Parts: sequence; C-alpha cells; structure tokens
Amino acid sequence: MDELIYKLRSDIKNLTTQSEQIAQQVTNLNDFVGLSDVLGIGWNPTSDTYRRLGQAINKTFGVNGAVNDFAVIAPYSQRRVCNLADDGVTVNAYFGDGNYVENGTNGQVMTEHVPFWYKAYVEDNEIITLISPTVKTDTGWSLHPWFIDDVTGLPVKRYFSTYEGCLWDSSASAYILNDAQVADFTVGTGDKLSSITGAKPISGHTQNLTRSNARKLANNRGTRWQQQHNNAVAAIQMMMLIEIGDYKSQERVGQGVVSLTDDGSTNMAIATGDTSALGNGSGWVLNNGQRSVRYGGIENFWGNIWKWVDGVNVTDSSIFVSRKNSGFVDDIFTGDYQYIGEPIASASGYVSNLVVNTTNNYTSFPKQTTGSSSTKIGDYLYRSTGVRGALLGGDWYGGAFAGARCWALGSSSGNRSRDIGSRIVA
Repeated sequence: MDELIYKLRSDIKNLTTQSEQIAQQVTNLNDFVGLSDVLGIGWNPTSDTYRRLGQAINKTFGVNGAVNDFAVIAPYSQRRVCNLADDGVTVNAYFGDGNYVENGTNGQVMTEHVPFWYKAYVEDNEIITLISPTVKTDTGWSLHPWFIDDVTGLPVKRYFSTYEGCLWDSSASAYILNDAQVADFTVGTGDKLSSITGAKPISGHTQNLTRSNARKLANNRGTRWQQQHNNAVAAIQMMMLIEIGDYKSQERVGQGVVSLTDDGSTNMAIATGDTSALGNGSGWVLNNGQRSVRYGGIENFWGNIWKWVDGVNVTDSSIFVSRKNSGFVDDIFTGDYQYIGEPIASASGYVSNLVVNTTNNYTSFPKQTTGSSSTKIGDYLYRSTGVRGALLGGDWYGGAFAGARCWALGSSSGNRSRDIGSRIVA
C-alpha cells in the first residue's frame, strides 16, 4: 500500500510539473501569436538560425530609403530625432520642423524613444526576445529599465544622442569642433558633453577623458543627463535585433567608419554629421571611402571611436550591472551593481553566444567566443583580467571586429586614449 501511495504521489507531482510546463509554453506562445502589439525574434545559437515572431513576421527592414516595414509600427514609428533642451525633457523641435537645427543653438541633437515592455527567455535552445509598446503585466514581462524614472518609478521617454560626443567649452562659450584637449573636468564648471554636427568626437588623446571624467561632462549638462550607459545601450541593441532580423549590425545596416589606416598618434575619428540627411531612418553614407552608419536616427552607434559605457563594472570574468539610469560609480560590485548570473567568455574572440538567464535577460554580454565575423553574433569581444570598465562599438581601424555588440572589457575605467570617447543620453 505504501508503494502504491508513493507511486500515486509521484505521478501527481509529475503531472503537476508537466501541467505547469505546458501552461508556461502556452503563455509564451500567446506572447507572440495573434497579438497586434508584440514584435519578436527567436535565435538558435547552435544552428545559427532566426525566426521573426508576432507582428515582426514577414516584415522587412530597409536602409537608405528602401522600404522599412517597421517604420510604421510602434515603438519604431515613435522614434524621432529632435532638439532637446538642457532640462532633458523639453523638445524644442523635431527633425523636419522649420526651427530644427543641428549646431547646438536650439538644444542638443537627440533621438527620442518611447517606453516599451520586453520579455526574453531561453526555450528549446532558442533565445526568444519580445517587445511591446503596450503595458504588459503578464508573467515574464517588464518595463525596460531604461524607461523607468529613478525617482518616480514611472515610465518616461528617453533620449539617446544622435551624434557622438564633443565638448562645449564654458570658458570660450563655444563648441570644440577639432577635439582640442581643453576640457575642464571639475563638476559644475560648465564644460559639457554635447551632441551636434560638424565636430570631431571628443577623445582622451592628451586630456584625462577617463570614464568618470566623461561622466562629469555629461552630468554638467543637467540633472537628467548621463553618458551612455548599460540600460540605454541595451534598449537600442534590443530594438535593433528585432528590427534588422539578426545580430549582424555591420551586414544589415552598414560597416561603419572602421577601415582607416591608423597613424598611431592622433584622434582619427571623422566629424559628426555624415548621415544627417537620413533623419529618423537607418543606413549609411560613403565619405572618402568610409561608411558612416545611422540606426534609427543614431549615428555611429559602432565604429569611428570607442565610447565609454557606464553602469557596467567588470572583475575578471564577472560583470556587475546597475539597473538604474543614474548614480554610476566605477569599480564597485555591491549595492546597485548586481552580478549578471553567470561568467562571461574567458577569452577574446568573435562572440558565439550570449548570457541570458533569469537574472540577466535584457543585455547582450558575451558568453562564448567561438564565432566569426560572418556567423553567430558577428562582433568581437576584447577581454583581459582584473577590474575593468566597458567600451562599446570599435573605432576607425576596427574593421570586422566592430559592431553594435563589440565590447572591449579589457580597459581600466581610469584609462584614457586617443581612440576613446563618449556620448550623452537623457
């Protein structure tokens, strides 16, 4: 009798587990079948195959004026280049308005993004990524961290710099267009990180543009301003993955400024503004053999010059990230900074898989590096041991190593270099 009771209990437990698994699969299926407000993609890292999900099925991504079906689907349709005031909230003009300018006299040139909800998980060896502009309270769905106001906890619009950062020099009351090494990094001096056209991106050629000093220049613009950080970058990467249909940004959007012959001594990044005419769109522009890229109104998200990323602290193979959008600190691994749940790839190389788990399901950190420039993720990871900061995108001589998920996690946050810059978000 005891054996029979044990068997019945075991059968009931198994049936309960199976029922829960089926219920979760049904929930996952309902996330992207027949719903008008969910877009997604599935990627199998073993077979390196993709399938569009939900309203992304049969949709086409296009560059340089070609048909782009996503341009009329939220949240992509609500992504707009604008002039943003220093309060980080007031839009003075949108691209196409009569008073819209890109020289900084009517506000910083930024790309506006509206909140979206996301869900990401692994099922049957497939990484599923879903987004929706509609509030989602179902299991597994969350408002993307970038759109959470740190004070109120409510959804807010966010702004990502259209152009790579240059310096506003308070003492000269002028934008520095040639990367003259004159920045004053004292908090509150008025020197500010900026986003305008016609400026060589700021660098740490001889000035001390460490990650913390770049942060100060961004913060000097106002209380809502930061240099680009993990949450902002992750949101752009997630939108890009679903829109372009795979991880290969250089192949789908454009190579980027990555093939200059390095002179070994100067900041060779080209001036901002090559892609200005593309407005809210995506594509590339050829200039002296270099293909400046634009994705959804953002120029040179990769290539041209490395950009610091805040909110990411690295110690050996462990990454700690902050889910907040302010209050960033270098080289700490407690408090707001939480471990992503598993180690990243231990060696440099082309990324072949990503860390996706219940702790970390919204970033694109490398898990394995056995890929190539034409397979899997298609972007390179630079690694070293010790306490490190984070750089993204590659530079003017990065070649096929560069891309939207090309991470350099081998540089101290206190480093500065002629090929390291920054950009602002609000």
